[in-house]
Amino acid sequence: MSESRRFSEDALAMLVAGTVLSVSMLVTVLESHGVFSSTAATGGGPSWRNPMKSIIVLPTAWEVHPFESGVS
Repeated sequence: MSESRRFSEDALAMLVAGTVLSVSMLVTVLESHGVFSSTAATGGGPSWRNPMKSIIVLPTAWEVHPFESGVS
C-alpha cells in the first residue's frame, strides 16, 4: 500500500495561520503607504471605509480612573 501525501491537521493549521498573518501584514504595509486612503473628495477613485465603524463604538473618556475609583 502506498501512503498518500496529505497535510496533517497541524500542517494545515500552520498554513492557514501563515496565510492570515501574511495578508494582514500586507494590508498594514499597503495602508502605511496610503494605498487605501480616501480619494473620493478628489475624484481619484474608490473610497475605502471601515465597515465596522458604525457597529463599534469607541469608549468615552473616564471621569475617574478605574484604579483610583476603589481607593477612598
